[in-house]
Amino acid sequence: MTQRIRLQAHQFWQVLACPETRQAYQAALTTTWTIVKEGAMLLWLLLCLVLVTFDWGTSTAIAAGRASRDMVDRLGTIQPDTIVTDTKQTLLSAGKTSITATLAQAREQLSLPSTPEGSVSLAESVSPPESANPPESISPPESANPPESVSPPESVSLPEPAVDLSTGQKS
Repeated sequence: MTQRIRLQAHQFWQVLACPETRQAYQAALTTTWTIVKEGAMLLWLLLCLVLVTFDWGTSTAIAAGRASRDMVDRLGTIQPDTIVTDTKQTLLSAGKTSITATLAQAREQLSLPSTPEGSVSLAESVSPPESANPPESISPPESANPPESVSPPESVSLPEPAVDLSTGQKS
């Protein structure tokens, strides 16, 4: 029986010590290590995504809460006669900001300069007046005579577009 055990042990050792066996196990370990390493990297990136999403969510919620609190605080201080003016100013300001951002993005996408020289951008032409209601303390001098007639401007000329809209080519 010991001869049979020796024979089996010798045969086992030859299979184990064979170069093909070593290469197969080495390839299996290398592949396993690559799988573990890539899996760990994926888990790390998912954890980072969760943390960044949580941070964004909390900061957005805090900002929304503060904005809501400010709005409620302002509601108590708003006077009925200024609601329309304040709303108009807020809407014009938001519109100007939106137009400016949209135009800047469009110019960037088209690889155009921010504004052509000597031209007025659409966002600048939409800007709200400095003050819709001038302060009551400013009044015209008593000796000032109003002008007899004021003529409107003839026409407003707009600059030619920098891109031919039909072909998309720069002119």
